[in-house]
Amino acid sequence: MEVLQQVKADERLRIIPVVVLTSSHEEKDKMRSYNFGVNAYVVKPVDFHEFVNAVKELGRLLGGHQRAAAGQREEGNVKTPLRILLLEDDAHDAELVQEILEADYFVCAVTRTQTRAEFLDALEDVEIELILADYTLPSFDGLSALRLASSARPDLPFIFVSGTLGEEVAIEALKSGASDYVLKTRLSRLVPSVQRALREARERAERKMAAEAAAGQREEGNVKTPLRILLLEDDARDAELIRELLETDHFVCELTRTQTGAGFLAALKNGGVDLILADYQLPSFDGLSALKLALSERPDLPFIFVSGTLGEEVAVEALKIGATDYVLKTATVEARALSAARAARSP
Repeated sequence: MEVLQQVKADERLRIIPVVVLTSSHEEKDKMRSYNFGVNAYVVKPVDFHEFVNAVKELGRLLGGHQRAAAGQREEGNVKTPLRILLLEDDAHDAELVQEILEADYFVCAVTRTQTRAEFLDALEDVEIELILADYTLPSFDGLSALRLASSARPDLPFIFVSGTLGEEVAIEALKSGASDYVLKTRLSRLVPSVQRALREARERAERKMAAEAAAGQREEGNVKTPLRILLLEDDARDAELIRELLETDHFVCELTRTQTGAGFLAALKNGGVDLILADYQLPSFDGLSALKLALSERPDLPFIFVSGTLGEEVAVEALKIGATDYVLKTATVEARALSAARAARSP
């Protein structure tokens, strides 16, 4: 109640809609809340669909305030709609998703599909900028949609918005190319997720253009420019194995190996890096901290974990934070065999 009093007493905050979610059935608490100006009073436990409806109504109210404010700030500016392909069989959920986005200043042009045929047809629209997809539908599924989208339009950000997405499925989805996933029970994450996915798509497009331009310069005269790799790895044998594996696939590598946070940061700031490969666990540093440093200093660089210890939860966290991919060291058995064979041939 004290927080509510402070909010309603502040001229800048009092226009914000407030819902009290409480376990108190006391009539006096309800009356006090309404006297202070709350918009709704919800007693726990509450039916999920009833709660979604309450949030939806609140979203309409909040969206009205925000859109009015946005209109005042952007007079004379015409916003280009964000063109979204939405795979969703529930009309109510589709409407809720659009309202949540539009309440946060997006102007949306949504194409809703429910079947594989509809999804494929909509995918041909070159103006689509974002895909949002439920995971489970009566005659189709989100993972199949992701594979179709990755094949036909790999440039499009793809976000799962679903009520049923376990950890294993989430990992598979992220590794298959999904930008993110948002649970329908936590739709407050939708707008930040969409903003990040769109930003990363723009950055990828810019990097692709820059890489194509650089490739054209590099290949003049048929001279290969080395791939400059910053490698965070404390095991010299594994570092050599990684180099061998890349160079057997026609890469020319220029490797900078570091083992500590200070060394990693110094190499990062020196520039001259095209790619980061990182172990997850080191004696005095860790890969997740390295990822956060890299995203802070050089968000344009691809970052791949190459580790023997990366559980499912950590993998999901790493991919969601911004890692490009992860590779388990157990997957390099072939390379180890190659290395052993070479060692055996040495005098």
